[in-house]
Amino acid sequence: MLDLGNGKFSVQPVYPLTGANTITCVITAAQPGDSRFNAATSVDRSMLISKQPTQVNVRTSAPIPTAAGIYLYASTVTTAGRPSGSNAMVSMASLTPAICTISDIGVFDTTNGPRGTVRAKANGTCQIKIDYPGSGDHLPSTTTWVATVTGITGPPVGSNAPQTITFPAIPNREFGAGVYPKAVASSSLPVTYRSLTPTVCYIITQLADGPAIQTVSPKPAGDNLTCTVEASQAGDDRFAAAPPVTQSFVWSKAAMYITPYWAPSNVRNVRLQPITATSYVSNSTYFFTSSLLFTSGQNSGLLSIGHIMSAVSTTPDFCTVQAVEADDRTGGIFTRATVRMIKAGTCSITWGFAGTDSRSAASTVMNVVISK
Repeated sequence: MLDLGNGKFSVQPVYPLTGANTITCVITAAQPGDSRFNAATSVDRSMLISKQPTQVNVRTSAPIPTAAGIYLYASTVTTAGRPSGSNAMVSMASLTPAICTISDIGVFDTTNGPRGTVRAKANGTCQIKIDYPGSGDHLPSTTTWVATVTGITGPPVGSNAPQTITFPAIPNREFGAGVYPKAVASSSLPVTYRSLTPTVCYIITQLADGPAIQTVSPKPAGDNLTCTVEASQAGDDRFAAAPPVTQSFVWSKAAMYITPYWAPSNVRNVRLQPITATSYVSNSTYFFTSSLLFTSGQNSGLLSIGHIMSAVSTTPDFCTVQAVEADDRTGGIFTRATVRMIKAGTCSITWGFAGTDSRSAASTVMNVVISK
């Protein structure tokens, strides 16, 4: 019971309903009286509170199943009472397994709801039954998706037909994002992947775009590591198992680069300037800031990804580095060096990044001219 004020109340059901799909809610209205009135006779009112009926809606990536497969999406909505939907898992099963199958069932994102892959085996009527189990406030529901399969020319059941796997080479890559293998079976049946180097890489499943290869974390020691993946296909009642195929590639440390900048002060809102042929006045202190970036561009839009570098003067007669520290500015965390200009000439500062387990060492030399 929710008090809305001014003598108004709202009756709210308590979910999940326990013990039954429908329960009886009894509300008692009472008035205790006061110095002028006796207490009023209480009045009871009852109402039925039921779980909401639901409906499974189906959409597909293509209207007709193919041997390679199409996606079937199932979303559940309520058809009465409080409008809502559900991404809760449903079950999917083929009622016509000689015509079509459904597999790879799962929830791959929060937008599309549960998804399954329907693959055609023979021409005819394909029927996929989808069951929503219900919840604390939803009734279960079911539906059957029907499509007519045409154009299938594959071998009949019992053929034990041979099949092969085509597994394209995977280019060597830097540590970071995973990679999607692109193996396909001549039968159009789904390919299964297995890492033969589990200390280096593993297979991630239940991804919207299919299985992916990812490096083990934390990364094993070594600058360049070889990942080997096997692609296989077990066959079905029409095709024999395919000979497995492997691919190997090298996962190396990510290359880095350093970009020097300068600023007239250490105030955060002062815009950083690129190093140019501009002369810098002697007997002044300047702040030089450098960004450290992936060469692959995987920086999430940042200008500096936060590694603190070293800064060493190789011309101590002309300039010295007095302090090196982190500088949190718009665009990322930079490294700031406080440099003391001593006399006219060329000041050379070597910036260095020592590297990490997954990122290569890097260095650059910054030369600036000191005027009189």
